[in-house]
Amino acid sequence: AGMALGGGGMLSRSVAQHLARVVTRQLTVTASTDAEALLGRVDALVDTALRSRAEEHGVVGLTMPESFCVPDRLRRSTDGISVYRQHGVERYTTAGALSAERRILAAAQRTDGPKVSSPRAGAVLAEAGLGLDQSLVVRDVLDSGRVTQCVLGPAWTGKTFAMAALARAWRTGGGRVLGLAPSETAARVLGEAARIPALNTAKVVWEHAQRDDTGRDEAAMASRTDIDALVDLVSAAGAKLVLMGDDRRLDSPEASGVFRMLVERTGAAQLGEVRRFSAPWEAAASLALREGDVRVLEDYELRGRITGGEAEDMEAAALDGALADWARGLEVLLLADTNEGAAVLSERFRAGLVERRKWTTRPPWGWPTPTLPELGM
Repeated sequence: AGMALGGGGMLSRSVAQHLARVVTRQLTVTASTDAEALLGRVDALVDTALRSRAEEHGVVGLTMPESFCVPDRLRRSTDGISVYRQHGVERYTTAGALSAERRILAAAQRTDGPKVSSPRAGAVLAEAGLGLDQSLVVRDVLDSGRVTQCVLGPAWTGKTFAMAALARAWRTGGGRVLGLAPSETAARVLGEAARIPALNTAKVVWEHAQRDDTGRDEAAMASRTDIDALVDLVSAAGAKLVLMGDDRRLDSPEASGVFRMLVERTGAAQLGEVRRFSAPWEAAASLALREGDVRVLEDYELRGRITGGEAEDMEAAALDGALADWARGLEVLLLADTNEGAAVLSERFRAGLVERRKWTTRPPWGWPTPTLPELGM
């Protein structure tokens, strides 16, 4: 029997303006191009794709139709939609996407998958050092028989540690475990931390790998297409797919909420104890923040975790603190709200390192190692 660990996406969103932008890029524009004629052609193409011939192109509208008759004088001349409906909020998907989601959901509702409930598996778990929530989750995955199963865990609840114990217990039943992650780097980290073979999901799907068991970490980042393919592979092999992730984190654009959909429709085994904070208040606060409870910000402010001031002063203070921490050998991460702001911070941080002559043999991620002349040495 096989097992797989992973997560996904739901309905894709395509706004007419976005499609118009893509269409415009494909058209040839010269200095003599009539702007009004060009815009008219773009509008016609968008209308063809999303309305007049949508079914022919496999496009499905998700917006509820108008519930009452609206006279022409109350319709916008640009798109014919009621003036009472907000502009540009229509939602679309494709027939193929809906079919994939139906297949994924059907697999998640099956309970005729492989199980492992041997005394040896129990002995492995007893010696694994799992917390109560981790033990319950692992035993649920081993015994449920679900062909596709979700494991939900907020940040720092020990998902990888639980996965490692799950893999050891699963192997006692003669099965194998393969971990999957959305990138080569993530796969390498997963494999080392969970002590299981791990691959890039896209690589497995591309090669149509036939494995007894597959593991998928950071499921919310997996694309709908990847999960659909994995479900097909796992079902054909008589294996089990376990999708492990956090439904509150941002999905990748390709994921489209599949993992969240599965959690809502089929439930999930859930980890709930945050383990990486030394202060109990911070563990509880992180969970409240994850739920969007802004009241918890008072806890952070009372403990001096939030500092305010003028933008330039705060930027200077953040850079000074980052440079001081780097000099102490700590990992440093500066965050900005835009790419341009991040570029400015990065350059100022680099300049600060050069000025202090504290550049280590391992430069910050993404920067080339400076030469001695660059450091002024």
